[in-house]
Amino acid sequence: MQIDFSTFKTLVTDALMDHYSPEKVKISFHEIVKNNDTKLHGITIEFPGMNTGASPILYVDKEYHHICEDKISFDDFINGLVNAREIHSTLSWGSTAGVITEWTSARQMLYPVLVSADHNEAYLEGLVSKDFLDLKIIYVLRGVMKMDDYSCIKITKNLFEEYGISLDTLHEQAMQNLRNDHYSFYRIEDMLMDATGISEDIKPVDHFEYGLYCLSNRKKMYGAAGILDIDNLARVADGKDMFVIPSSVHEMLILPVDVSTNVAELNQMIHQINRTTVQPDEVLSDHAYYFNAAEKRLQLAA
Repeated sequence: MQIDFSTFKTLVTDALMDHYSPEKVKISFHEIVKNNDTKLHGITIEFPGMNTGASPILYVDKEYHHICEDKISFDDFINGLVNAREIHSTLSWGSTAGVITEWTSARQMLYPVLVSADHNEAYLEGLVSKDFLDLKIIYVLRGVMKMDDYSCIKITKNLFEEYGISLDTLHEQAMQNLRNDHYSFYRIEDMLMDATGISEDIKPVDHFEYGLYCLSNRKKMYGAAGILDIDNLARVADGKDMFVIPSSVHEMLILPVDVSTNVAELNQMIHQINRTTVQPDEVLSDHAYYFNAAEKRLQLAA
């Protein structure tokens, strides 16, 4: 089904109007700036009398391409949108307003997320951020929606002002939560098996020997931030220097240093994978980092 995006929006709007009836629904499309200043398209389905800020944005870019490639039918896509909106309607963003704006409750859901500093000029505008090497740490409230542990609300400068705290306090609380977020190191082959459903109970490693390892949290979401816990890196490194390879915003790969490793070739590989395999809004960095075990210091690989 080959259609341009403008026609797609019209067809989606008409189909949802038919489903809900025009007098009962307002359909709106939005262009949203995401990580790496990637622009995605989302749709809101609003009903008369509802809080307009309570309607979730349902992203449609992936499904649009799948429809064009005949991977899913248009009717199945519309049914999926309706089902997703119904699931969200059982949850109340309004009831969470106090949880979000009150520091005493919000602090329990606060986590750091790593993003690129170079490719996020628009994305970072209005957000609280902190420098880390050539990256930026932003902060999110995670798990606000009870049915989704990883629904995130970004900490904006306005929200931060409501908390009435310092950036150091915000960062330390986020780091405390990160340390309790089940970050572990796994052999890459075990992670690949787990991703394909072959192994349901992969075991983390206590120290590095040889080969490639993966660092992430138990949900494998925004897990690249695990490198902020330098003590955890040092514990498992056990005196070994390591290359830290940005796989995506969700995970880091760890490679114990070998004299045969060529940093330029490693960086070229990272760049190539980012352009061919990683989703544009999930790319973190195009080069490796280096962990100096003796100094317990992370730096750019040279």
